[in-house]
Amino acid sequence: MSVNFSNVSEVTKTLKKIDDVVIPMSEDIIENIDITPFKVDYSKPSRPVYALDGSYMSLWKRVPFPIWMTLIRTATVKREYDPSVPRIKMIHNNYTDNFHIVNMIKSGKVEGLDEELAKAKKEGKVDIYMNKMSNLKEIEHAMRIAKENKNTLIFFDGSISTWMEKIVDICEKNNNIIIGLSKDSKVSSNDGIMRDEDLLDFVTRKRGITTGYYKLSENEKFGTCFARLHKRADKWFKIDYMKTEQMSVEEILGEMAKYSIVKRKLGHPEPQYNAHEIAVGIRQFSDQIFKKVEYYLSRSGFTKDEIYAGRTDVNGGTRKGIYHDMLDIMSRKKGNKYSL
Repeated sequence: MSVNFSNVSEVTKTLKKIDDVVIPMSEDIIENIDITPFKVDYSKPSRPVYALDGSYMSLWKRVPFPIWMTLIRTATVKREYDPSVPRIKMIHNNYTDNFHIVNMIKSGKVEGLDEELAKAKKEGKVDIYMNKMSNLKEIEHAMRIAKENKNTLIFFDGSISTWMEKIVDICEKNNNIIIGLSKDSKVSSNDGIMRDEDLLDFVTRKRGITTGYYKLSENEKFGTCFARLHKRADKWFKIDYMKTEQMSVEEILGEMAKYSIVKRKLGHPEPQYNAHEIAVGIRQFSDQIFKKVEYYLSRSGFTKDEIYAGRTDVNGGTRKGIYHDMLDIMSRKKGNKYSL
């Protein structure tokens, strides 16, 4: 393949001209960005951390009806900070896998459904529905952890919403603190010129910031900020934290920073990274998992044609070339005289 680069020089020069206008404008914006530093004492122990993350995978659809068979995995890890090295000690890794039926038939009532689930069902968005179900499973696990443990930090994937107030009440009783970490944030508080995360990266380079946080909002129960958890971190995390008299936001971030020292991803809390790694692991084995599901579907009375016609991709869409896949699988069966 050949590429014609005849006008690339002109394009790059134009980009530089735009840059000469945009950067001064950006510098005017960052004058009002108030970054608050926080201290990290790596020589002192920290509270243990539980981190949760979830993932979902669609496996099969009951063609032609909008009914899916899905798998949801919820991962929970526990870690402790050892100040003597310093290092992060693995205490345990756990996960639960649950198969679900997602019925997106629009007839009938949806009372009792979470508002976001009801909206996803009404709009027929199965991937959003599954993602929300996965989130609810994480909440169930977080509530159990908050009930069974004391004086811990509980890292939760995503934003903390007002409907999580039950967890806050449990956490307050047991001196636990729940913290939401958003891996990718689209928040923009500068009239959409750029995402806050990108703006703070720009501020970091201009001011030489090590660790610090930028507060977005607070109410009686929760606060939201962006934080840089290591001096060599390449990312600012949007963090929702539970307000508590036990610890200030600076102390909470200082604790989180102790868990963000692993070289492969400096500034990313390692327990949350581990939980995500375990949760998304199911998607790597969709073919192997479907082979087992195929066995149970056939035992339940579904024909081969129905089983293969209903195979989906991980997000619930129809897999391309599914008929071709079926022929390949059938051709590999024992008794094919052309097989090795």
